[in-house]
Amino acid sequence: MDLEAPVEDLDVMAIDKSCHSSSLYHRLNALRKKGSSCNFDIIVGGDKIPVHKFVISAKSKYFRAILMRGSVRQVELKNTDKDSVIMCVAYMYGEPVSACKSKWAGLAHAADMLGIDMLLKSIVSYLERKLTDETFSVISSLASTNSLHGLRRKCVEFATSHFIYLSDMEELHHLDAEFLEELFSTELRASECSKLMSLLDWTDHNTKQRHETFNSCFRKLDLSKVAMSFRRFLLDNEPLIKDSLPNLRLMTVSLLNSAGIQSENVIESPEKNGILLYNGKSIGAYQFSCVSRETQPFRVALPTREFSAVYLPGYIYCFAQQAVFQISIATPGKFSNAVEKCKMQYDHGVQPTVVSDGRYIYAVLGSRCGHESCIEQYNPIADMWRCLTRGGGLSCHACVFLDGKIFCVGGAINGRPVAFVHSYRVDGNSWTEHQSLPVPRRSCAAAVLGQSIYVIGGRENVDEPTNTNLVFDTRTDAWSGIAPMLNNRRGCGAFSILGDIYVCGGCVGDVPAFSLIERYNVSSNMWEEIETPFSSDFDVICSTAVVLPCSH
Repeated sequence: MDLEAPVEDLDVMAIDKSCHSSSLYHRLNALRKKGSSCNFDIIVGGDKIPVHKFVISAKSKYFRAILMRGSVRQVELKNTDKDSVIMCVAYMYGEPVSACKSKWAGLAHAADMLGIDMLLKSIVSYLERKLTDETFSVISSLASTNSLHGLRRKCVEFATSHFIYLSDMEELHHLDAEFLEELFSTELRASECSKLMSLLDWTDHNTKQRHETFNSCFRKLDLSKVAMSFRRFLLDNEPLIKDSLPNLRLMTVSLLNSAGIQSENVIESPEKNGILLYNGKSIGAYQFSCVSRETQPFRVALPTREFSAVYLPGYIYCFAQQAVFQISIATPGKFSNAVEKCKMQYDHGVQPTVVSDGRYIYAVLGSRCGHESCIEQYNPIADMWRCLTRGGGLSCHACVFLDGKIFCVGGAINGRPVAFVHSYRVDGNSWTEHQSLPVPRRSCAAAVLGQSIYVIGGRENVDEPTNTNLVFDTRTDAWSGIAPMLNNRRGCGAFSILGDIYVCGGCVGDVPAFSLIERYNVSSNMWEEIETPFSSDFDVICSTAVVLPCSH
């Protein structure tokens, strides 16, 4: 043959290799099924599947990586469906694959895990074509589980245009939180009312794990387009809204706006109208109504004999050293157990100084000997603590939250009373020094009324409690005196309720003030003592201002 001759002068024979390729895989598959010339075993579900190394390494990224390590003779696949692996092996040997609906997920998982790209691409293409109202649940779950992002996007697009039907058929319940958030970020073809009802229904299937996603999606809704009657019903009856201050505020503002009422200065939460008094002797509690002045037992199992507490709508949070407990008070008369929550990161003492802004809770300074002091912020929804700032060794101080700032008043350093007054701005992470107390004071109580901070009782020296009280005007940064209490107290609780100041608990000298509740009338600058039915068996170790049901 003349090798230099032009190509067009030669007779060129073209051989179709498709028959050869098909025949080769057919013969190799026949050898595999007989176990002939196989040099590798795949173990799955307790069975061995003999295969040829060069075939599986050519078709599977997973096996290619395994076999590059050296002379490996077998591998065991765990947590993988055996039938799906058998189908994958058959596919690698050129056999057609067919899987019923119940096997779609297992086959996709096996193809993805083994890195058989062509098979996985074919599966995704098939599932995209099969996406209907009836198959949505299976296919969207499969896409999320196996991180098939392209298929997942197709499912989101499908759900966007079929949202109403899928919701009615209860096909949304299985969706994971990420999928639902992505869905609510699109232009759903549904009314705001339908979206809200579907969101509530989805959350009810696992409220503990899904409430954060509910909060996020709820804030994306246009509540003005939801019927006012439905919004009022949810405001009164739905715990996901009425027990969450941000959600409560959003719903309240939407109702006020719909009614044509200006909502710039909407009250952050229902006004407190009662006090919970915790008995250190019986580890029980009483609730006192500041409206009716009636008391009745509060059925609760307290976590310990020494703790501090703070109220958020529907719950009491108790703090004892680093331990945190949540007690539900949403259902009057129903026995409530203390549920342990995430522990504080730092030790703030036996009865930590805690305040709340209505959304977060703050453990403020205070430390036991040898422990670092700081301000920690607790997110009740996420059940998580984070340190905001570190501070000095202040203890026995009073704290209140006002206008985005935590005010620290008095206290003790190394056991000696101090007159310091500082405020910490949460969003700015900064401290401000204010006019000091006229006299150093520790173990006092504090309450906010308007723009003023009332400082009650405490110790002005190391030993003796006092009945003197002061008021700090945050607008002028100035102190003034008010009428003294009827009893000397230290370590008491002070609360602003319905325009007056209520004081309870603490010690009168060395005697626990078990039966003494005092009310300060701001307008008349006078104190009165309120009788209670408590006996000598009642020792108020802690108290909290709360919202009691209207019947009280």
